[in-house]
Amino acid sequence: MDYQIVLSPDLEVSAGEFAEHWNLSPQGDEIGNAATAPAAAKSFLDPNIVLAVIAGAAGKIAVDVIKDLVKEKVKALIREKFARKDEVEVESVLQPDGTYLIIVKR
Repeated sequence: MDYQIVLSPDLEVSAGEFAEHWNLSPQGDEIGNAATAPAAAKSFLDPNIVLAVIAGAAGKIAVDVIKDLVKEKVKALIREKFARKDEVEVESVLQPDGTYLIIVKR
């Protein structure tokens, strides 16, 4: 299963930074690799929103586990980039095709 990760611009974390951070962690090997989404995937969203995709995630992993891992990765990126401990909010939205959007915002 693929998960689209939607990162709010106010987080100041790019999709590329998220993907790189994710892929260098154990989660990248165990759950699935992350990559930036192609521009076509963004067409239905606000163009200021950035997307990453965790592709090929193991099907038996609950969406709540993915949400928690994404939250921790984004918080770690913010700590590394800005030396801040921002809180982030993560929501999941089930799409009609059965995939999930994981939305990360402040």
